[in-house]
Amino acid sequence: MILISVFTGEKSYSQGVGISEVSIVPNGSSVLELRSTLRGFLAPRMTTSDRNAIASPAQGLLVYDTDTKSFWYFDAGWKIVRGSTNLGGSNQLLGMDGLGSENEYKTLINGSNILINHAVGSITIGTVLTPSFTSLTLTNPLTVPNG
Repeated sequence: MILISVFTGEKSYSQGVGISEVSIVPNGSSVLELRSTLRGFLAPRMTTSDRNAIASPAQGLLVYDTDTKSFWYFDAGWKIVRGSTNLGGSNQLLGMDGLGSENEYKTLINGSNILINHAVGSITIGTVLTPSFTSLTLTNPLTVPNG
């Protein structure tokens, strides 16, 4: 049967591949499912120059950079995967870096007239004082027609 399908050009379709310590049926939406309670997945490891030398990397390609000690994925350019050690603090907002190539946390700082209050799940930006005028001096007096 296998020889007949090879020589007649028949295509064989099946669900994904499951790799595990026990027998599994992989999820139907997955081409590859890894399942373990004893071991982890080891991504390809390489230096920054090795990563940058990959010819025509596919969208979504994932590698571990041994120079930067971080994961990188390709999406129209290499982007770092930020880990829990880079999460923002209670007075930070997430925004793009100066190059627009990756996210970074921006720290909110109290100023002379700006007050930053932060609590779990919220940041409030307000003013310390309500602006007021104590006097107004006109250098060119206004003329008011008809009185």
